Amino acid sequence: MSTQGGEGAAVTGHDEEGGPARPEKPERPAGAGRRAGVTRGRRSRRPIRTDLGLVGRQVQAEQRAFWRNPMSAGFTFVFPLMFLVIFSSLNSGGKLPDYGNIRYTEYYVPGILAFAIISACFTNLALTLTNRREMGILKRARGTPLPSWALLAGLLGSEALVSLVLAALTVGLGMIAYHNQAPHHVAWALLVLVLGAVTFCALGVAVTSVIPNADSAPAIVNLLVFPLVFLSGTFFPVDNTMLQRISDVFPVRPFQTGFLQSFDPSPLHAGGPALRNLLTLAAWAAAGTVVAATTFRWDKRKQ
Repeated sequence: MSTQGGEGAAVTGHDEEGGPARPEKPERPAGAGRRAGVTRGRRSRRPIRTDLGLVGRQVQAEQRAFWRNPMSAGFTFVFPLMFLVIFSSLNSGGKLPDYGNIRYTEYYVPGILAFAIISACFTNLALTLTNRREMGILKRARGTPLPSWALLAGLLGSEALVSLVLAALTVGLGMIAYHNQAPHHVAWALLVLVLGAVTFCALGVAVTSVIPNADSAPAIVNLLVFPLVFLSGTFFPVDNTMLQRISDVFPVRPFQTGFLQSFDPSPLHAGGPALRNLLTLAAWAAAGTVVAATTFRWDKRKQ
């Protein structure tokens, strides 16, 4: 006779030695191993898709918050474009013999483009993080299921999108209003844009460690930005050799010079000043990343 075990396994009489028969192992469904392998493969890939989805949704949330404040968003776009219109109008007929006899408007577009991206990736980012830290928003957000890195990645991604829009508007305004040519080296311009955005985003996060409170944030950030902007020749050429050498050490001048090189119709050489500009930006990006990773605070200082 055959009976049914507690787990549903079939029992068939006795074994050869007369002892209780061992339950037979249930048959393995065909293809079970194959399905298990597929499942394990999907699980190994799922975190990557999940992480990208988290960052994408956080970028969308940051963009909605950005555009819901029209005054701040408008100032981000209008301020650099206003500088472009003012300085180009003041020197519309002038040319620069030291820069290949180009027109002032052709000089201003790369400079204002660099200034616009610095404003979005450094100034706005530092002010936003400081305000959220002092209001306790960062601390509360860190206590949610959203990973901390995804929160920062979403904010950085949002600033990167703003930078792309600013770049398109600045170059487009120069082409339409002042009849400038489009960049001759588009790939180089994109490389400088990406590296510069990464550099100033890293520095924007890093500088929050020296900002004690939200009230002092605008003063500290602008004190760092505007002297370097004027020293680097963003709004007018700087002919002093010593000032040029000093400004070459900091990331602003290499950034705008890289953009200026993308508008130069002559062949672009990988070595020389072009490579030096990229290496300077990369060095500042690495330094900013290290400082940000080691000193960034999620909550305000205890009084």
